[in-house]
Amino acid sequence: MASTHEHTVSEIRLPEGSAWHKAWQYFLAVGAVGLAGSAFGYHSDPKRFGFAWVFALTTVLMIGLGSLFFVVVQHVVGAYWSVTVRRIAEMVMSGLPSIVVLVIPLLVVAPRVYSWMGEHGEHGEHAAAATHTEHGGTAHDHGGTAHDHGGAAHDHADVSSPVALAHAEHEAEEALEAGIVDGKKAYLNKGGFYGRAAGYVAVWSVLALLYMRWSIKQDEDGDLAHTNAARSLAPIALILFGLTLTFAGIDWLMSLDPLWYSTIFGVYLFAMGMVSFFATLILLITGLRASGILVKEISVEHLHDVGKFQFGFLSFWAYIAFSQFFLIYYASIPEEVTFFHKRWTLDPGADHAWAKVTVVLIALHFIVPFIFMMSRNIKRNTSLLPVGAVLLLATHVIEVYWIVLPNFGDLSPALVDVSALLACVGIFFGVGLKSLTVHSLIAAKDPRIERALSFEQV
Repeated sequence: MASTHEHTVSEIRLPEGSAWHKAWQYFLAVGAVGLAGSAFGYHSDPKRFGFAWVFALTTVLMIGLGSLFFVVVQHVVGAYWSVTVRRIAEMVMSGLPSIVVLVIPLLVVAPRVYSWMGEHGEHGEHAAAATHTEHGGTAHDHGGTAHDHGGAAHDHADVSSPVALAHAEHEAEEALEAGIVDGKKAYLNKGGFYGRAAGYVAVWSVLALLYMRWSIKQDEDGDLAHTNAARSLAPIALILFGLTLTFAGIDWLMSLDPLWYSTIFGVYLFAMGMVSFFATLILLITGLRASGILVKEISVEHLHDVGKFQFGFLSFWAYIAFSQFFLIYYASIPEEVTFFHKRWTLDPGADHAWAKVTVVLIALHFIVPFIFMMSRNIKRNTSLLPVGAVLLLATHVIEVYWIVLPNFGDLSPALVDVSALLACVGIFFGVGLKSLTVHSLIAAKDPRIERALSFEQV
């Protein structure tokens, strides 16, 4: 293979002064407004702000990681159809280094959000100690009472009363929970949490910067060594991606309830990220095409393939989400069912708000878009396909909210939720879309570019 690409395609640049050329500035302005609102929310209620920030950070992180996976996979398989589409995905991916900044508020408020950490980190030990002391004291008092009254009848009556039994059951449950959390301290501890967080962010940022740099350098000098380097690193990058996504999900989301666990949660997050990424990609592509940009370079044929990926991963997401629910429901292990109990309860008089959100997700995050996007005609329609993408992005936000906020309490949306979301979305996409203004919108000197431009469905 030659060291340089012999045939080149003209680069595509955004027109100066166009709305797309200034898009990154608009997003950063939105991010600044969101940061101001978030600062006020932190001052008012740091704990409530913490949950809002976990929700907002997770929302954009899943989109960014979905773009990283897509870019890396294209190099693994040597795909040619996606070369013109890949640069848009790389621009979304280039927002991942902003997570270095966006993760800071999470690390600051972590002791207020995660019950096993920091100022609440000793809660489990205190609960166990208090329970032990209360049991001991109760036994001593009961013994004394029995001795003073010359018999055990009065003591037996006290213990068997409904109030005493309920209190004893509650103490036993607290002791059991404290023991479970204490058994996870080898993993759930402050040092490990902060150290792993630094590792996750470093891996995502380095991979995003490397793949963006190789793609841009390929455009600058046409040297195939950049494409070969990207392909050589791709298998390792996928392994790192899978590990960091899974463990970040455990640390930042699953440990919001330290008693809960799911062995399929990492795959569930992966599916969520891919669905939200393809929805974002569809909106960017159709938006650029509507402005008269990339109309020929990204054809309806390319958009059709992106739509098929969107539909496929939506089906995969539904399969994983149902599998997680069904296995937990069937096993009925107390430490597992707590997740769904918080989001779906049949107790009389209980707040059923989260159950209603669950129904909304089932209907609008799967049933409606599944039926809507099933048609080949929809996938090839540049006006209708974005409608499904908008719906999936909106329900992606709701889904992350549904995962995070039940750990705080009853459904009670707050202004800080919106502020945190605006801050994370604005900064992430502001950084990512800045690439639109300084680089070509297609990988003009990629060795597969000509085949990508002539791509047609078979």
